[in-house]
Amino acid sequence: MNQSPFGQYSAYYDLIYRDKNYQQEVAEFENILKTHGIILPADVLELGCGTGGHAFVLARRGYLVTAVDRSSEMLKIARNKLSSAAAGIEFVQCEIQSLSLEKRFRAALSMFDVVSYQVEDVLIKDFLRTVGQHLHPGGVFYFDCWNGLAVEELGCQSRIVNFQSLDGRQMIRKANPSVNWQTKRVDVHIELFLKDENAAEELVVSEHHLMRYFFPEELSRFLLAAGFKDVQFHQFQDENSEFSKLNWKLKVSAIKI
Repeated sequence: MNQSPFGQYSAYYDLIYRDKNYQQEVAEFENILKTHGIILPADVLELGCGTGGHAFVLARRGYLVTAVDRSSEMLKIARNKLSSAAAGIEFVQCEIQSLSLEKRFRAALSMFDVVSYQVEDVLIKDFLRTVGQHLHPGGVFYFDCWNGLAVEELGCQSRIVNFQSLDGRQMIRKANPSVNWQTKRVDVHIELFLKDENAAEELVVSEHHLMRYFFPEELSRFLLAAGFKDVQFHQFQDENSEFSKLNWKLKVSAIKI
């Protein structure tokens, strides 16, 4: 029953992450933009937009957003949400490394661990090359990913999330990670179960998500080699706090040279 990442899982994505604070993450991004003199109206490239959680918040705040994702299933959900209130969004289906738009942007955003899906050196290098090719000089790139310092210190734990389906039935998301310490990869086996009236669990989705954790020093090297400068690491959920090595997320900003 194993499927490719963000296949059938996409149908349940917004239900699982309904409490995710997209507003807060966009506010942090916006604060960094203002620090570098980027104000409305500005065009933003989002890489790995999923079902549009960040894109819709950005558009409602007045940004012009081009939102890219490789998953047709995720983009179908995002496009179904479009309304006149979010007229400033263009959704594009494409592998990020193959993206070639005929424009440049003032800023780029890639949240919710999209960078951690770039598990090979060549993938992260091509990813950053693509970002750089689509930014104006002085443009801001802001992203998050798994923090290798925290992974090594705390380890990866299995997680269980309970949520409700659209018809009100109880569901369970189980995420079981398997770490390869040599390659810095984590195979996260995600399973979704539907519970019946007798509390029996029926497996409805099974996907493997191969992730990579990064260390601050190696990310800095990748970014500098890709033509970025002023690499900064921020505390997750509070961009004014000092970075902590035990914070699970690395939140990073860099400026295109």
